Amino acid sequence: PVTPAAPVATGLDAKKLYDTNCVACHGQTRQGVTGLGKPLTPESLAPLSDDEIRNTILKGKPNTLMLGWEGRLSVAEINSLIQLIKYTSP
Repeated sequence: PVTPAAPVATGLDAKKLYDTNCVACHGQTRQGVTGLGKPLTPESLAPLSDDEIRNTILKGKPNTLMLGWEGRLSVAEINSLIQLIKYTSP
């Protein structure tokens, strides 16, 4: 098992956060949606550090549909999403 790199607040439901905020562009099974969002799976995110993923969630990705979530998701919520998408198989 992979040890979580960032502390995750207890009581947060990362799957619910994903379903509320990410599923429309990244898909129910996190395999991505053509023309909208890339896959968010342990395999697709392996080359990226947690900090790189966190920065993408916070700031978005220029010239893509990925908008930044800074001010809309808390640090704890973002950390729980990172644990879900990078360390948990869909």
